[in-house]
Amino acid sequence: MTVDRTAIERHLESVLRSSAFTSSRRCQDFLRFVVTETLDGRADSVKERTIGRAVFGRGEKYEPSEDSIVRVKAVEVRKRLALFYDQGTADGLVIELPQGTYVPSFREAVPPEAAPLPVPAAQPARRWPWVAAAAGITALAAAGLWNLRPPPETDIDRLWKPVVSQNRPVLIAVPSPVVSVLVGSSEKECREWKAGQRKEPPALRLEDLRYREHYWVGLGAVAGAVRFSEILGRKGRPVQFKINPDISFTDLRGQPVLLLGAFTAPWSMEMSRGLRFELSANYEGRGNAIFDTRQPGRRWMRRVGDDPENPSSDYALVSRVFESKSGQMAMIAAGMSPRGTQAAAEFLTDERLFRQFTSQAPTDWPSRNLQIVLYCDVHAHTPGPPRVEATHVW
Repeated sequence: MTVDRTAIERHLESVLRSSAFTSSRRCQDFLRFVVTETLDGRADSVKERTIGRAVFGRGEKYEPSEDSIVRVKAVEVRKRLALFYDQGTADGLVIELPQGTYVPSFREAVPPEAAPLPVPAAQPARRWPWVAAAAGITALAAAGLWNLRPPPETDIDRLWKPVVSQNRPVLIAVPSPVVSVLVGSSEKECREWKAGQRKEPPALRLEDLRYREHYWVGLGAVAGAVRFSEILGRKGRPVQFKINPDISFTDLRGQPVLLLGAFTAPWSMEMSRGLRFELSANYEGRGNAIFDTRQPGRRWMRRVGDDPENPSSDYALVSRVFESKSGQMAMIAAGMSPRGTQAAAEFLTDERLFRQFTSQAPTDWPSRNLQIVLYCDVHAHTPGPPRVEATHVW
């Protein structure tokens, strides 16, 4: 059935003004471009290279095989269209972006058909016991089918949906703290003293000392990686693990990524740069901090005098960005210490904890970028339940 162009253009504007699209200017530009080109009779030119140049400002040398921005954004546009039409369409029209093409299609919405109510046939009185038995069997069957229905979608499901809905493995990046171990020429003397072969303990001489670096994975990040992999495993999504410093930008461009850790995780720092809440390794010369780029002086730091190796409290920054610097979905759980990273991972996988955010967030948060600053007490190297300190949704 042919749909009037004026009606399509009017419907397009209502889609672009909806909450499903207002948070992403690029998605708006993408959908407006492909719809307009198709309506103007240029559907044959709606190709990946054309969209990359016209919508995303890629130059004449743009190669889709080296830059996946159009494919990534098409996936997001389809998700946002689905979100819009889940709420119904007032004018009875539907714009679709079929898989495998960037040319949209237009159709009239098909209203759900109302099923006619069954008309019971008249039965002799002696048959009512059999009718009652049949009704009981039907009720039991219906109850069984009800129990087979999937459980209702939770807020944690909505948080992770953009990650698990992508048809590619998810990269989990864990940090690699550098631990310096003191060694020197006095090692032999120390062993002799411990073995009772020397009467006096050796005196360490400064000129004898050197440092040897060892690489370890923080236990907080390990705990977070386990929780993340459990979530993804339940959703049937394969995962890959890499140490953060060993990850290349090409790795990040090819798949969604979950980044754990902060100051010993270079990509967590880089991917957080430019967002409202940022990580700083030396904020105003006073040490590690999370700070608000829009409100000068607003920052979160550990207590003065707190032992950095055994803090009594910690802060963490959680970010979920649909289109990160790599063009892919990125989720970051970055604590100022491994305890904060562990607390952030728990927050992202625990429905009760995450409800602190959703209870005050806008209703369309599942389709928007978000950042959350968390605080937690630390007891015997173990973080307590995290508490939301600040949020930003855009």
